[in-house]
Amino acid sequence: MAVVRKAKATTTNKKVSKIVKSDAVTAQSHIAHLAKRRTSSEVQALAKQFEIDSAAQTAFNKSILRRISSLRKKNAELVSQYRDHVYSFLQEAYAVYCDIQNSEYKEDFYNDLRTTLINNGIKLRSDGTDAGLVIRTAFPQFKPKQVYDYGCALMMGEYDKIATKEFAKYVKEKSITKLIENHKQTVLNGDERKARMQRACTVILRLIENRETQSLAKFSEPLPAHHAENMFQSDSYTLMMLGTATRRADRENFYADVHVNLLLPPNFEVFKFTVNRLARHIIADVDEWEFKMDKLDNDVWCEDLREHLFSAELDAERKQAEVRRAYAEMAKIT
Repeated sequence: MAVVRKAKATTTNKKVSKIVKSDAVTAQSHIAHLAKRRTSSEVQALAKQFEIDSAAQTAFNKSILRRISSLRKKNAELVSQYRDHVYSFLQEAYAVYCDIQNSEYKEDFYNDLRTTLINNGIKLRSDGTDAGLVIRTAFPQFKPKQVYDYGCALMMGEYDKIATKEFAKYVKEKSITKLIENHKQTVLNGDERKARMQRACTVILRLIENRETQSLAKFSEPLPAHHAENMFQSDSYTLMMLGTATRRADRENFYADVHVNLLLPPNFEVFKFTVNRLARHIIADVDEWEFKMDKLDNDVWCEDLREHLFSAELDAERKQAEVRRAYAEMAKIT
């Protein structure tokens, strides 16, 4: 009997446990449903608020970006104007540099300028170029890197034979970065340029040698040999002379008299300077002159080269005369 009652009690406890468990599941489901409904409502509210915040942020971002863009545009315009001014001044510096390079006094000028800058406490690089020296003097606010960069631009303008009035346009089209790269490549090819210079000097020396048989003038009276030996260089028999050419007083006469005014003592440096100066006029087209020297008669190519050198020197003298006149006018104003 006791066993039977205990079994019923156990069965009853299972039913109650099942009911309680079912009610618990139902309660949890109801609570989850209520939570789900409440979360959905909150999400919608948050989403709406997010849309409002996102729109406000987008408007804020656009406003700030417009202001930054306006500043960027103004800055770009200012940088462009500054660059144009710098290139304009750089063009003037290039004109000065070209005048110095074409002057026979350039070595002395650069030496004096270096000494002046050093005495004024301005530090100069030991490997600095003459073009960089001009930039350093004209633009004292430039940093060493800028001095080097713009110095490269001046040297490349000279290398490419750019007219002074076209230099600013040349720099804009090429860009400073490209000109620096070109200059570095030019330096790497320096040995080739030196070789071309030596070839050009050889052509000039051949011209001088061949002109001995086709001289422009001769002394009317014989010169004692021992006097001549004191005048020319022993290794080249070169004699330096200074003279004048004047038209004869008779207006109906179309001839001029050439006078040798001064016989200079032998000086190899003067002779070397003269040959190098003339060689620079043909270094760009030395191949053509070598071809003429090999294929044409001496009297033909010598006369062509003489006329070419004379014209080149005449143009250089005209430019120097313009510079001298400009300096004279400036001196009058100041």
